[in-house]
This record gives sequence, C-alpha cells and structure tokens, in this order.
Amino acid sequence: MVGTFSNARYFETQLHEGSVPDLLIGNISVKELTINDKLIRNYKGKLPDVEVAYIDEVFNANSVTLHSLHSILNERIFDSGDGIVKVPLISLFGAANIAPKDNNLQAFADRFLYKPWLQDLQKESNTLKQIHREINGSDPKITTTFTLAELEEAQRQIKAIAFPQPTVEALAKIVHLLKAQKGIIISTRKVRWLVGFLKAIAWIRGEHSVSRHLLPEFLPDCCWLKNYDSETHDIEEVAHLVCPEPASVAKEMTSKLEGELSKFTALIEEWKQCKRSNNHTQAQQKSSQIDNQSRVLSGQFANVIQAIEDLRSTASKGSVLSLNAQLKKLQGMRDEFDLLFEQACR
Repeated sequence: MVGTFSNARYFETQLHEGSVPDLLIGNISVKELTINDKLIRNYKGKLPDVEVAYIDEVFNANSVTLHSLHSILNERIFDSGDGIVKVPLISLFGAANIAPKDNNLQAFADRFLYKPWLQDLQKESNTLKQIHREINGSDPKITTTFTLAELEEAQRQIKAIAFPQPTVEALAKIVHLLKAQKGIIISTRKVRWLVGFLKAIAWIRGEHSVSRHLLPEFLPDCCWLKNYDSETHDIEEVAHLVCPEPASVAKEMTSKLEGELSKFTALIEEWKQCKRSNNHTQAQQKSSQIDNQSRVLSGQFANVIQAIEDLRSTASKGSVLSLNAQLKKLQGMRDEFDLLFEQACR
C-alpha cells in the first residue's frame, strides 16, 4: 500500500483487546515526566508523524484507545502534551473482520468515509488464480505510483470539480429520507466529507462535475455503520428512489413509447382492413384517428429523445453508453413510425 506513494512516511500496526494508545500515538516521555513533570508523548514514527497509515483489526481495541484518534482523523491535529501538533496524515486505511457492535465506537467508525465490505472469492477461476499466485510466489505488483507533490496537484484539480445544484438537492433529500423512513442517520461530518469524496470519484472517471447518479453507487458503502447488508440495502433503495439509474429511466420511457407505437401499428392495420372491405365510413374514422395519433406520437418521440439527451448530459461515462443505445433504438422506432405514417398517407 505504501508503495503507491513514492516518498510518504508510513505507519502500520495491528490492534487487539489489550492495545493501548501508546501503540498508536507514542509513549509518554519518561525524561520529561521525571525532570519537568510533564506528560509529553514521543510520537516520532507513530500515527501523528506520517502521511499514510494502515491499522489491521481496527475495531478490536477498546474505546479509550480508539477515541484517542478522533482529533487526528477529524481535524488532523494532535495534543502531544507539549502543544497542539498539526498532523500530516493524508489517508488512514483500516481493515476488520467484524463491524463494530459497541455503540461507543460508532463515532470512531463514522470517521472512516468509505467502508466497502469485501466478500470471499465467488468464482472458482479467481480462487485458482489465487492458488497459482501462492505457488509461483507472484504477488500482485504495484504498477502506478505518485509523489506527494502529484497528489497535491490532483487535490487542487479535484477542488475545481463542479457539484451542481441537482446533485446537492438529491444528496440532501437522500439524507433526510434515510432518517425519516429508515432510521439511518448520516452525520453532518459525513455529509461534508462526501462532497470531496464524490468530487474525487468524478475526477478519477474523467468527469468535470459530480453527477447525482453517483449517489446510489457510492452512498451505501460510505454511510452504513452497524449492519452492512441491511443498511446498504436501505441506503441503495432510497438513493435509487431519488436518483433512478439513467439507463433504467431511458429504458422505461422507450418501453412506453414502444407500446404506443404498437397501438399505432394496430390502428394502421385496422384502417387497411376497412379499406379492403370497402367500409368507407369506418376507414374515414380510422384515418382521422391516425392523423390525431401521429401528431401525439410525433410529440412523444421528440419529448423522449430530448429527455434522454438531458440524461446523457449529466450521466457518467458508463451510463452514456447505455443511453446511446436507447437513442439508437429510438431512432429505429422513429423510422418505423415515419414509414407507417407514409403508408397511411398514400
């Protein structure tokens, strides 16, 4: 992990029930205590002294030990006993096999912004790859590295990513619906951090603004606290309600239009049947219905195409491909409609 940063200081440890704050933030200086009667910590090489850190079994320590990290994680400051120190920490990565059940640890857990819960390998082919790696001693190698200066430049560019008003409103609505309908409370701190996180995701994907359609994709793994399965399900459900997937919205609109086109096709066939049976009165009625329906359908085609174009303008690159496919399908349907109407006018 530290290999990704070519010039970063790194700290790593594993926690257990007996872990004390000294393991993370440094020992009390015996010299300062005996000579000057001061409780000053020697934190060199510990968490307050590095840019990148990794803590394994991060929830295994007691709440006293973990609470000692609150100001480091939140404000990036640390009270060494000899004054407040500005902490250079960029990222703290944690790993755990269990979610924290102790309510006293909820505030600590909430300080981890992105918390994906990784499942065991599902495919036999991936298990085979893992076994072969172990046999051949070929661990995955880091192929992309960057300096802290390059990271600072990336952060500068990320700040410039737009966070449009529709995304702001969608995020606010999801936060309040989750509290009202599901009893899931997203802290003010988490909402603040989500803005920067979503900007970073947009930047990584080459986008210039944060689409609201990122919310169903990333909020579940960011906002759960106690029960991963149930909470992520609820968060995803509400997020999709507020921000339906662009491709799904486009598919639904196209499907409805397909139904109307089928009705129009049936109307044309009825008109032809009346013509063949020399039922001129009904043929005239059907002709009038065709004229009216063609105007309605023409307007519906224009509205749906414009709606999908609007969706495409704010969608992620992955969604744009699906929307393009829907637009192509719509064009084929429009050509079919024009042909049917042309036949009716002969």
